[in-house]
Amino acid sequence: LALTCFWGQWTDPMTSRFSLPLQYFLVLAVPFALHEHFKLKQPPYYILVACAVFILSVSSAHSARIRINREARMPVAAGSHWAMHWICNNIPTAKTLIIADACIGLQLYGYSALPISVANQMPERVRHVQALELYNELYLVEALQHKDTRTIATVSNSTPINPRFTLQTVAQTDLGNHLFYQISRITGLNPAPAGKETLPANLPPAPHSYSQSPEDYIYDSLPLLPHQ
Repeated sequence: LALTCFWGQWTDPMTSRFSLPLQYFLVLAVPFALHEHFKLKQPPYYILVACAVFILSVSSAHSARIRINREARMPVAAGSHWAMHWICNNIPTAKTLIIADACIGLQLYGYSALPISVANQMPERVRHVQALELYNELYLVEALQHKDTRTIATVSNSTPINPRFTLQTVAQTDLGNHLFYQISRITGLNPAPAGKETLPANLPPAPHSYSQSPEDYIYDSLPLLPHQ
């Protein structure tokens, strides 16, 4: 569960906290093994010195790197917490579709959510479900950074939104180190440039016919997996 929500490896700063019980067990296992198997009443001083050197050198340096925000995933996690709090206090769960990188947390709070990667491949279908009045509002959650004074880009571990969507910013928070989180309302869709049209299989289906049930038509309008 920890690996599938947002983080991808056990070395990630947030996920690594789940290994703390195991690390605590290993810490207790060392003196237990010295006492039970090597019959030592207390550990040798060189073991304590080695631990102290490791803490002061390797561990402290790693913590400092995270503290000064060189680890981009830490402020993104803080931004995700801010976004979730803002959404829960300002956006109703009914008839609202939220497009974001991580959807599990939003869905646990009762929101309809769609990954950015899916919305990018079928933008016409995203607007189509709004035209069907399945959703009144479409929102986008992004993690962004200032590359320079004029350039704004998506952070490296997030998916950039399809530039065809037209956005209206409704909330924003500064995370430090040129990073910020932004929530926008999707207000329209620009025409596709030449050579970047949506695949025909990912376009909205034909108008509903009497031979097709409404449930099947809704499913065809916005499937979970786009065609490649």
